[in-house]
Amino acid sequence: MNDCTIKVIRDGICMGDDIDEHSFTISFKTYDGIDILKILKIIDVWLIELDNVSWKVSIGNTELGSIEIINGVHEYRTIYDKPIRTIDFSKHIWCKHIYNKDNHV
Repeated sequence: MNDCTIKVIRDGICMGDDIDEHSFTISFKTYDGIDILKILKIIDVWLIELDNVSWKVSIGNTELGSIEIINGVHEYRTIYDKPIRTIDFSKHIWCKHIYNKDNHV
């Protein structure tokens, strides 16, 4: 089977955030050249626009990487360095936000 489908879920930001979608699905062929960095960049486009926040991206107990947004600049850090085919995508990818110390919301 060459198809891969990933469900991505993010945590809520505030009570008013409940009107926004908290999940989406990514589908691709396993030979499309997708890697963890590309997955992080796809997720980043979908995430709620926040500043001075880090998003921890994990699947099960395995952290895949993070997306850090500081003063509008997005930086990606991958942690999982094994081939993507070794990941069990029957589990959902979770995105959890952590406000940086300097964030004044």
